[in-house]
Amino acid sequence: ETGDSGSDFYLVRLNKMVPASFDPFFLGWDRQNVASQEGVCIHHPQGDIKKISTYSEPVISSQWSNNGLQSHWRVYWTETSNGYGVTEAGSSGSPLFNQHGLIVGTLTGGESSCGNTGGADFYGKFSYHWQSNGQDPASQLQPWLDPDGEGVQVLGGTYYSNIVNAS
Repeated sequence: ETGDSGSDFYLVRLNKMVPASFDPFFLGWDRQNVASQEGVCIHHPQGDIKKISTYSEPVISSQWSNNGLQSHWRVYWTETSNGYGVTEAGSSGSPLFNQHGLIVGTLTGGESSCGNTGGADFYGKFSYHWQSNGQDPASQLQPWLDPDGEGVQVLGGTYYSNIVNAS
């Protein structure tokens, strides 16, 4: 889905297992529609090396580009000892983490930049991604991340070595 008609996310399914020797960490998420109080975004502005942007005020429920839907979180970045960690082109799709290190949104776009450190950015809500983008399973996360309908609200991240495979 795009931000104009929903919450703007993209879920990727791997064709092969990640080798255990890579020791991957699978991020956790929070699908509750609750504004996080503080957190970070990890991204690659303009394709540059990894950057971390910090927010220390609660995110605000919002809409994207006047789409009429409360499908996004509006975020304002906080100045740190390294300056402002704004986003730019190339940061789109990056995760927004809450104060518990869980994904609560993905970047659609915004106004922040090196020249506009006070500009807002807009993240499609993970809670909206869950099942509010329409009826098609390709437009929702729930059919893929909770196929048995267990109703999980929060799922912590884990290392590959902690995953139990049902046989």
